[in-house]
Amino acid sequence: STCDRDAMFICALSMYQAQDRAGPSIEDQIGTAVSESPFRRVLEHIRQRGCERPLAWRWHRMLRYLPAALWVLAACAYYTPLFLWQCMPGFDHCATFTPVADEWSEAELWTWTPCGPRFWLFLGSAIALALGAVASSMAWRRATPYQGRML
Repeated sequence: STCDRDAMFICALSMYQAQDRAGPSIEDQIGTAVSESPFRRVLEHIRQRGCERPLAWRWHRMLRYLPAALWVLAACAYYTPLFLWQCMPGFDHCATFTPVADEWSEAELWTWTPCGPRFWLFLGSAIALALGAVASSMAWRRATPYQGRML
């Protein structure tokens, strides 16, 4: 798919190929040197336009997945206390699961306990990574890289 900012060179539509001597010959259009070739000029144009925004042009495939990677890291940072301290994290306390068995039935009890040491690091990291995911997603949508095509 293309957008209105893409440059396209379609050889079948861009060059006169009838060879009926009414128009230029293919050799005249292609040229004798590689630097004169329309294919080379199109590729140079694509490279020149891409170099105007080098970060987005060279790394656009990896930057496209940055928001998803940051969301995954934010979830991992938020749920790390679940594995470290066996508790479901809140903002300042953790909910811990305690099975309670009496002689009549088995019940489950959730109790709020203070969070483990340095819990704020996990919560702060999760919030920062989530904000980074939102910001990078918005930035990616606004600044799509130049993608010229040669068909």
